[in-house]
Amino acid sequence: MVVLLDTYHDGGLGAFLLAYGIELPELSVVDPVAKLPNGGELFPAVSKYSSHPITRYLSQLIFFPVARPLELAEPLPENQSADVLVQTELSAWGESDRKSLVDGKPAFDLESDKAGPLRLGVTVKISSQDNRQSSRLVVFGDSDFIEDSYFFMAGNR
Repeated sequence: MVVLLDTYHDGGLGAFLLAYGIELPELSVVDPVAKLPNGGELFPAVSKYSSHPITRYLSQLIFFPVARPLELAEPLPENQSADVLVQTELSAWGESDRKSLVDGKPAFDLESDKAGPLRLGVTVKISSQDNRQSSRLVVFGDSDFIEDSYFFMAGNR
């Protein structure tokens, strides 16, 4: 199953994802350094991919417009393992103050924001009790990066 969720919307899947160890903090990703040129701080550019079959062909920058970070529960539920697929640069943070985003003046707050790097894509492998079968849940904290308007930008294709 692949799930693409935007900032501040869980699509009714918050409790379902939490049962598989995926948490959805109410934050928006801001990156004043690694970003789309002239696109603003809410368009983080990502080039850090894990060594995983899903990401094996990724080598270029991918832009994630108005993304949310993802968290993995510790420990994960029994019979599950997780991998981070995509994460931001160290310069990014998870912004908790929506008003600062609307005003175009986000600023990192040590008390309420989350420092980068942030997870933007994760996968959870769910194994049966006897480990004979497994399924996989893949979650991205953005759906815009695959839209037609962003498809031909850098490595989004």
